[in-house]
Amino acid sequence: MNWFGALCRSIADALWLNVLWLVASLTIIALPAATVAMVGTAAAIQRREAPAIARDFVGRLRASLMTATLLGWIWIAVSALLTVDFMLVSSMGQLTTPVRVVLILLGVAHLSLGAVLASVIDRANSHTPWALVRIAARIPAARPGVVVQTLLAAALGAALVVAVPVTVLVVPVLVAHAAALSWRLRVAPLISSPEPAPTGR
Repeated sequence: MNWFGALCRSIADALWLNVLWLVASLTIIALPAATVAMVGTAAAIQRREAPAIARDFVGRLRASLMTATLLGWIWIAVSALLTVDFMLVSSMGQLTTPVRVVLILLGVAHLSLGAVLASVIDRANSHTPWALVRIAARIPAARPGVVVQTLLAAALGAALVVAVPVTVLVVPVLVAHAAALSWRLRVAPLISSPEPAPTGR
């Protein structure tokens, strides 16, 4: 029955982490930092290095708050800008097809950056924001698999939440675990920076 107890603990840990993320995200402004903290804590759980999940989450939230808020909201703003531009250009007819192709390529590159940005901020938070962006920009070309897996998990999760809203209680943490696992297996060897030491431990 040890496996059953371990399974129950894993489920409880995941649900608790998801609740922490939801609570931290209620302020809206802290959404990017809460996401970074959730991905980082999910990775720590997978490495069995987060005996106190709430403490680990809060520590990572505090450690990444400024950087994650800055980069996260810049990323969200650029996402909105690209979306609006694409809608405007698409309404102008077939003559704008080359522009649409450029916007699609920019969108793919932007999504690829976003797929790894949370993990980069959590792992290399001692770097400057611009250095973090440069690190994140190199990863899609070096490890495209991590981008594909993370974006696929995020897309499936978003579709599930839209179809069944109550799944927001569990889907975000599952996506975070998928992103953390993909990072740990495919990307971690590429970055020599040590794991951040959350200030709440």
